[in-house]
Amino acid sequence: MGSSVAAGCETCLKSHFARGKKAGLTKEEMSKAMQTGLNTRQVPISQIVELSNKLLGVPAQPDNGCAPGSGCC
Repeated sequence: MGSSVAAGCETCLKSHFARGKKAGLTKEEMSKAMQTGLNTRQVPISQIVELSNKLLGVPAQPDNGCAPGSGCC
């Protein structure tokens, strides 16, 4: 499930979720796997946004999801 989340593959996640449920995984176990995938996906994004801002000379800001230099937040 984590790899499905990290890949952003909805079809994969639905399939893996159904298989996990059938295998008897708890909601907590599935949630942990999905959170791991989310963390795996988010870390590189956060790092590239931070580097983009640095290259643009934009002061460091809290992780708010804004595009580099957009001034949206």
